[in-house]
Parts: sequence; structure tokens; C-alpha cells
Amino acid sequence: MNTRSLPSLVLGLAAGVALTACGGGGSGGSSVAAASLRGAVILNNGSTANLGGIPLTNPNTGKIVVTGPDGSFNFGTVPAGTVTIRLGGVAPVRAGEVTPADDGGGKGESGDGVGEGGVGGGEAGGDDDIGDDQGDDANDGDVADDGDGHDVGDDDADTTGVTGGEVVEVRLAIRNGKIESIQFGQSHDDDRECEEHLTKCASSDDPDVEGSVRAESRPDRQRLVIEVEHATAGRSLVAVVIDGSAVEASLGTKVVSLDGRAEWSINTATGGVLPFGVATAADLVGFHVEVRDAANAAISLVCGTISDLPNSAGDQTHVDSDGRAGLTRVGAPVGSEAHVRIKHRTGDEARDEFGVDAEHMGNGTVVNVWLESPSSAGTFTLVGSMTVHDEGEGELEISTNHGEALPYGVASVTSLVGLHVELRSPASVVLFAGVVPPLATH
Repeated sequence: MNTRSLPSLVLGLAAGVALTACGGGGSGGSSVAAASLRGAVILNNGSTANLGGIPLTNPNTGKIVVTGPDGSFNFGTVPAGTVTIRLGGVAPVRAGEVTPADDGGGKGESGDGVGEGGVGGGEAGGDDDIGDDQGDDANDGDVADDGDGHDVGDDDADTTGVTGGEVVEVRLAIRNGKIESIQFGQSHDDDRECEEHLTKCASSDDPDVEGSVRAESRPDRQRLVIEVEHATAGRSLVAVVIDGSAVEASLGTKVVSLDGRAEWSINTATGGVLPFGVATAADLVGFHVEVRDAANAAISLVCGTISDLPNSAGDQTHVDSDGRAGLTRVGAPVGSEAHVRIKHRTGDEARDEFGVDAEHMGNGTVVNVWLESPSSAGTFTLVGSMTVHDEGEGELEISTNHGEALPYGVASVTSLVGLHVELRSPASVVLFAGVVPPLATH
């Protein structure tokens, strides 16, 4: 499904609220080049009280993450080109953790485990997610499409044309395991772009009309594009931009084509002048957009607001702090080693990690990780488990980057510094012991 041809994205929580789909960077993409994918679930069944523990899948890599308590998630690096995100998945479970609810996603929605058919449409049934988005919709020309041309009302969505080095940020609202609204924001170097899917106005007399407004800001050009789809062929329409003082600037009249489309485009690279004579597309952020009947200005078909352009990738900064310490061998085999490590990042891509690793141990050995309570000295709790593989190494990592909650629900690994760690066998024999080290900034 191509975000350029999505229907109007409207939160069921508040009628008439327009959602955005932002994009950036150059044209095309590479199957080898890499981008970054992160974001947040902003509403779950109309509420912000249950945003944590929601599994999400990136079909491009097969990676599954679960959202953190605030709804945030981070897939890390993904292939450039078309980037997809899907609701549901079997989230990894560590010893002592509770399996997060699938929120009705995954194989079939609404908890039926068979096919889709929840709020907003989607497939009628027999959709197993694995083969989803494989047909081509002759109406919209998408290459990877499940045939309905919709991201809203479906369990997955994608954005195209992502280039290497771009940061893709996603904001989505879900209801009953379906996407209720979604935003894709992309940034690459100094290229910034944001597309908003316009809502149908109260005075609209066309039940099928859809629209979007796209603002682009690049070193070589500024561009504003307003598009209408599924409108009545032959109808004359006018697009206007309205500033904060209710002053209007008209982009002129267009006649709807036989396939129901009309487009207004201003490109400074070809001599175009943006509305109100502003210098950049970013200067139009917050301005209102309407597409009206040219013969009757009282009939507005679609409307919305030009949304914020994302920060460029070059604007992002972060500070990393980490710590790593060896654990003392107690009951482990001679020659074996183990370490405990933590990492704390602030700024863009903020995250925290707690992890342990063991080396030179027997293949298949199960090692349980016990951590002292921050509020009760000497009291230990099982926080995870690892199994040594055939190279004699095992690892446990708990990372907010994967949507996981840190031990004891602490907000930062800084709260774990100085706590005792024990690696034990399933029979509770202590194999290694030590202390979580302090952080060092670099």
C-alpha cells in the first residue's frame, strides 16, 4: 500500500482531526541501503492508558518488538526502499516476564485467529498476514498491496521511496487490532517532507472524495502539492491556503480528470512562488488548506492543516553513557567468563539497555539472571534467562529500544547502578556474582 494514495486518516476519537503521512529524502531506494525505523503507538482503542506491551512486526526484516509503557518502539536498522510496519507478532518472552497481549493483531484480527474484518474494513477473511500485501490493486497501481488500497482499517501499512540513511518515524492509533490512523515521517540530511491526508469537510457533497497536501523543503527547491482523488469527473475545483489571520491565497481552478483526480503543484525550482510569498515550505506549517467547488464557495470538499516537517537527520544529536564489568566466577566451570553491562542514551533515539553475557560454557547450558531489588537490599528477583549456544556463548539483553521494560520497571538504568547481580543455574546454584557498574559518558 502506498501512502501517497491512502484514504483520509481520521481518529475515531475526534471527528475531523487530520492525520499526517510525512516523507523525505531523495527518490528511489536500494534493497541494500539501510534506514532507521522508530515511532510510537499514540492511541490504543481510543485510550492512552494501555500503550505498552503491543507487539509490532517489520516484515522487511521479520523483527518483532513490543511497545514500551509510553507506546514507543524502535526497530533499529531496516532495509531502505519500501518500509512496512504490521500490528501483531509473537513477542520474545524472557523468564519471569508476562507475554504481552497481541491486541487482536497477528493472524487475523478481533481475536478470531482466522481472518480480518474489524473496524474500518480490511480483508473479509482468510488473511494470514504472512502473505498479506501481495496482490496489485489495478486502481492504485501499488506493487505491494493487499488489494484494498487501504492502510487504515488494515493491520499493516508502508511508506515508499525510503533512501539509505533516512530516519523513518511512525505515529499510529489502533483499534481492535486494526490501524485507525498512521503517520510516516522521513528525514535525510537537509531534505524534509510531510504529507497530510485531508478530511472530508462538513459541507462536502461528494461521499467518495479524498485529498492530501504535501510540503517539501530541500536545498534545491521548495514545493507544495495539493491533490484530490475520487472526485466527480469534470467538476471544477479551487484550492486555497488560509493563514492564521483567515487571509486566503488561491492556487487556481482545476477540472477533475476522468479518473477523478485534480492536482495543484507549486515548485520553486521551476519558478513557482509559494502562497503569501513565503520563502520555505516550513513557513506554511499550521496554515489551513481547503479544496472547494469553484462555482459555489460554500461547498468545501476536503480540508486540513499543513503539518510540521520533521527535523532533518543532520539535526539529531545524542549522548551515550555505558558501563561494563566482569563478574566473579563462583560455581561456574574453570575458564568460563561472564560480564554485566548497561547503556544509557539521551537525545535522539534515546534508550536504555541492561545485559549480561557468558562465555566458554557448555552448549545448551541454561543460565538464569537474578538482580538485587533497588528497594530491598539483599532481595533478588529473576529478571531473565539465557541459553548457551554451540559456540559456548550466551547473552541476555533487555532494551527499551526493543520496547522492553527494564528490571523492576525503573525508568533508567542509572537506577540499577551498584545493585548486585547473580547468574544461577536452574537449580539455583550461583555461577557468577558481581555488581552493576557505573556509567561513563563518551
